[in-house]
Amino acid sequence: MKMMQKKYRSAVKRAPLAILAITAALEAGVVPVYAHEGHVGVKDYSGHWSESIVERSIGQKLLTGYQDGSFHPDSPITRAELAVLLTKAFPDENSKKTESFSDVRSGSWYASAISQAVEDGYLSANADGAFRPGQPATRAEAAAAFAAALNWKEVSADTLNAYKDIAYLPTGEEGEWLRQAAAQGYIEASSDGYLLPQKPLTRSEAVFFLAKAGSAEPLDVQPPAFNAEQEYTGSIVQSAEGFSLKVKTDSGSDTVYSLTGAGDETLAGTEAVAGIESGTALVDAIDGLVPGKLQVVKIAPGGSGGTAADLQELDGILIEGHHSGTSDPTKHSKKCLLMPGCASSGFGIDVLQADGKYKYYKFDERGHKLAAVLIDSIKKEKNIVIYVTGTIEGDTLHVASLSQDVTAVDTPAESDQDASSGRGHMD
Repeated sequence: MKMMQKKYRSAVKRAPLAILAITAALEAGVVPVYAHEGHVGVKDYSGHWSESIVERSIGQKLLTGYQDGSFHPDSPITRAELAVLLTKAFPDENSKKTESFSDVRSGSWYASAISQAVEDGYLSANADGAFRPGQPATRAEAAAAFAAALNWKEVSADTLNAYKDIAYLPTGEEGEWLRQAAAQGYIEASSDGYLLPQKPLTRSEAVFFLAKAGSAEPLDVQPPAFNAEQEYTGSIVQSAEGFSLKVKTDSGSDTVYSLTGAGDETLAGTEAVAGIESGTALVDAIDGLVPGKLQVVKIAPGGSGGTAADLQELDGILIEGHHSGTSDPTKHSKKCLLMPGCASSGFGIDVLQADGKYKYYKFDERGHKLAAVLIDSIKKEKNIVIYVTGTIEGDTLHVASLSQDVTAVDTPAESDQDASSGRGHMD
């Protein structure tokens, strides 16, 4: 993997001392990240999976907590905190620390560390000179920062898993180093197969990363398993910025999540969203794929769709009635789905049968509206593979939920669907 020249030279210069620097810091202690050194009151990390390494971090003053005794182990680590953590673990006596940034106040507790971290190539500023010290550090940028500090070498591509969100990884070093970090156990991928590059790295995960790098023996702690896909229940809200989901918290307040469809496109279609009964919806979504938004996997009307025992699961190609029954629906285009004449024939799913032929199930009215929402959020031009749950009545599928299969691979485009199907458009 090709790193920036400055970053590469800096890492190589200190490579033999990298692990020694961590060990020395853990044994001798360094200046704390925060000015508060008193720890009184209830420890919010007691019983937490990271308790032992948090205690060690606080004891050696690598990443300390707050004066009231809290550490906030599950809170995101900010870019400023990450800069301080890295520069304390990997001190550079030759650093001139001359970098300055539009949003970093001179003399602040993190100014010197940020200057060194950027000079050494661990982190970078925006093109406009802003460092964003209070912004959470994402898993991708943290992986790249640690990789530079540790002077990592690439592992064989054969050992890297094909995660479901590969298409969402940042281009360049951040995405590649995140895959490397997951492969080596420094960052935990989700149980359902996502790396979540935009998910903030937590303070406990950062301490774990550093502890694992500095330990010659396997650690006795491990971040817990988790699923990326989570179910949210709330009300769909439309604004000029797009669609959001308003969720009622246990305290009675509302939390509003911005929603996006596959490919970082805003969910669209006022009529389709209005078709979700009572204004409520069950939304399966993933946080950590698109910055600041939940990536929608499934949308279903709240309280509808039959009992779980009645529901069937189908996967196949999203297609409209006008083109159903074609010999190869994988070549069918999104352009056709969007044409008013074709869309008016109703949406449905073509399911591959054992004999190699496709069977078409037409969606009910609710399914048609949900499909309209999904179509507007899809970037793929052909072979739109979807998952559908619902009940089948004859050739009609009463839809409870539907989602795009973002892992589906496009088939080679031998010819356009319009030509191969031998059908004309109705509009």
